[in-house]
Amino acid sequence: EIIWKNQVNVSDDLGRVLDKMVLYDWRKRYQSIDEVIAELRVVCRQI
Repeated sequence: EIIWKNQVNVSDDLGRVLDKMVLYDWRKRYQSIDEVIAELRVVCRQI
């Protein structure tokens, strides 16, 4: 697992998306860019 949160300032929601993108177990990551985009759209609506 990549430790990155102490280096940047992002919202908790965006942080969760980024965390899932860099999970050590690739099977737990997003399976497509479409999944990432869908999650990011949800995050953007909350801003």
